[in-house]
Amino acid sequence: MSADLLELKPETAKKLMELFYQCMEEGMPKEKAYKEMYKRFFDDEKNWLEE
Repeated sequence: MSADLLELKPETAKKLMELFYQCMEEGMPKEKAYKEMYKRFFDDEKNWLEE
């Protein structure tokens, strides 16, 4: 899948960036922080489940 095919809601992009920088502040290397960002995002069901 190409990144240009993926369109994120602004609030979703904001949450992902917050999680990424949180991981970086915890001392994770950039690649690990990137993976951990998605893990934390999807672990928190309220981010992706529609009610």
